[in-house]
Amino acid sequence: NNSFDYHNHRDDDIKRYKSLVEHIIKQGYFVIRMGKIVNEKLYIKDENFLDYPFSNFNNDFMDIFLAYKCFMCISNVTGFDALPTIFRKPILFFGSIPVGFMSTSSKKFINTTYDHYDKSLKRNLNLKEIFVNELDCIFRAEDFKKKNIILKKTNPKIMKNVFDETVKYIESNYNNIRTSKNLNNNFKNKYYFYLKKYSYKNSYNFHRKIRSYFPISWLNEKKYLIK
Repeated sequence: NNSFDYHNHRDDDIKRYKSLVEHIIKQGYFVIRMGKIVNEKLYIKDENFLDYPFSNFNNDFMDIFLAYKCFMCISNVTGFDALPTIFRKPILFFGSIPVGFMSTSSKKFINTTYDHYDKSLKRNLNLKEIFVNELDCIFRAEDFKKKNIILKKTNPKIMKNVFDETVKYIESNYNNIRTSKNLNNNFKNKYYFYLKKYSYKNSYNFHRKIRSYFPISWLNEKKYLIK
């Protein structure tokens, strides 16, 4: 068995990000796909794209340098995002899990999470149910499996919309976009309430104040979360 199997619920198929990368390039950005141990190349022929793990530039110094120089980092909560965090760069998280330990200490953290699909109920769980069923602090893939939960990845179309909103959010100096304020605050308030009331590991002590941003383009698609 691979020693990292217990984390394989975090794994993602890089091909799912192809349309997002192409979308970002069209906005005028240079995109660098990061990574140390990766399975596949991302085949995009564009002078504004670098598949860094398969390049001659791949080394520890460049990891740190690129984290320091980047405009923003897009991550599915893997190890590399610790570096741009050090340099206080904005980070867009696709799939912040476990829910009880999302990075919320800074306005520069933009969070989404995976759908928690319950195979018994045949539907996605809302935020309260995630906490009540003690899924908020699960770190191991096998524990989600034991509870009959499938973590569903974010739809690429939603990812593109979230990226566009994130750029506007960053350019507004991390102020809530007017149309998102109520929905965003509603989610934050319920999130913190459930943290305090239901978290079986008292993870609310990890958070203190919820400063991170939850994109309206994601929340509009996931309104079931705060029902």
